[in-house]
Amino acid sequence: MKKPELLKFLLLFIVAFSLFSYFQISPTFPDPDSFYHAKISILTRNQGIITDFPWLQFTVLKDYYIDHHFLYHVALIPFVTFFDPLVGIKLATALFAALLILIFYWFLKKFKIKGAIFYSLILLASSPFIFRINLAKAASFSLITLLFGLYFIFHRKLWPLFVLSFIYVWSYGGWPLILVLTVFYIFSDSLIKTPTTPTAGIGNYELGIKKLIQDSISKIKNFLQVVFAKDNLKLFTACFGGLMAGVIINPLFPKNLFFYWQQIIKIAVINYQDKIGVGAEWYPYGLGDLIANSSFIFILLIFSFTVFFINFLKNFTGEKKPAATDPKNKTQILALTLLALFFLALTLRSRRNVEYFIPFAALASAFVLNQPLSLIKKYLPAINVWRQKRKIFSSLVLLYVLIMLPFTAGRNIWSIKQLYLSGGSIYKYQGVAEWLKNNTPAGAIIFHNDWDDFPALFYYNTHNYYIAGLDPTFMYDYNKNLHKVWVDITTGRQPNISEIVKNDFHSEYVFVDKDHVALENNLKSDGHFQMVYKDDEGKIYQLIQN
Repeated sequence: MKKPELLKFLLLFIVAFSLFSYFQISPTFPDPDSFYHAKISILTRNQGIITDFPWLQFTVLKDYYIDHHFLYHVALIPFVTFFDPLVGIKLATALFAALLILIFYWFLKKFKIKGAIFYSLILLASSPFIFRINLAKAASFSLITLLFGLYFIFHRKLWPLFVLSFIYVWSYGGWPLILVLTVFYIFSDSLIKTPTTPTAGIGNYELGIKKLIQDSISKIKNFLQVVFAKDNLKLFTACFGGLMAGVIINPLFPKNLFFYWQQIIKIAVINYQDKIGVGAEWYPYGLGDLIANSSFIFILLIFSFTVFFINFLKNFTGEKKPAATDPKNKTQILALTLLALFFLALTLRSRRNVEYFIPFAALASAFVLNQPLSLIKKYLPAINVWRQKRKIFSSLVLLYVLIMLPFTAGRNIWSIKQLYLSGGSIYKYQGVAEWLKNNTPAGAIIFHNDWDDFPALFYYNTHNYYIAGLDPTFMYDYNKNLHKVWVDITTGRQPNISEIVKNDFHSEYVFVDKDHVALENNLKSDGHFQMVYKDDEGKIYQLIQN
């Protein structure tokens, strides 16, 4: 790599790392799962692979837990070892996010995309994206793996894809995503390589319909032949085989199959948001809000999708095409465009998928707009209209970008920083957790008022066990009736709770924070609880023994 190119990589890394570090320099976590990831990394360092998880007594995880982010937690070990663990995970998050931007730029350069640095900076101007990947979670780790996977898929590197797929299973719970990328590529390759000669006109209506049906059947057969061609079967087998190897070569097999069913199907696909209160990230992202928060991405998409769809429709109808792009490039363009639409649909269903939609939208735009200018001019007449005034038009576009990009980036940086500052303290529930650790028997179950209380309590206190955490679906599937009882108690709808807490939840200690006033009123009026600890974040009530 030449020195000027190395300098670009270095400057891009410095800009990205500085930005993400700026967000992390605050004594808060906007996502409570940060505590969980830090603690699991510490436990993994001390004990090896976590095979038992008794800390969530009323969830399916008590019997079917697996660390589905194992390699991510292994990668965190140096950071939680050489630094204070909560500082270390912040540093690791900023570093992984900066590396993601760098690898995104590398990916574009490997495919000779013009303006690669521009598309990389566009990612940093999208507030939903930079917020999500700067959470202390495995998002950046996952996207880095997918970019390498996409590179191997585009170049049909079978063994690297197999090994990477295996690694992905051990790194991230959403491992089927790499198979999605492979399937979309094979589908696109088959669509591009299937002949698309239009049906000749026939005067007789019935004969015309018959001919149309015959041609359609013939095209479907040709399409399926390409789908199941040797090269595509090898590509699919490399990815699928690597994933299955990762699932089976596992110390927790076959217990992990049940966990993956819970995590991938019930939580991610089915999503019980209409039955229980799931995490905010699983609710839909409004299209208007998404456009407002990612305006540059949507401007790119509108332009590139226009070029793509006109181009694709003309190709599909068999119109004579300019010899501009080879079939491999067309396959890549089609696959990325379909993936961008796929992740857009997922984002409109669950907002957490925005971390995939934004980079894949940028990739699709970059590949589409990297086509020869002659092709774009032919299939986008508006460019010809402006051709005579291109200097004025180009100047206006450049001026808009130069003004709006810094303004948008500045606004996003300010708004995201406010979100981080308003997050939960890194010392959240430390006082509560330490009192419980020092004043209750080992393994005593703590009745707490929210499922998202668990990560912070767990980080500071593994001496005790808890009711629910990580996702309410795990408790809902463990026992739907018990979940309803717990919700009724914590929301204050169930009075006279001492017998229920003691007999159904086997607990003598209730933690209530300052937001659950109705629950605390019921604890006071019950007559069988006494307050034994209090601080600014909450109180602990102990069941009085009769």
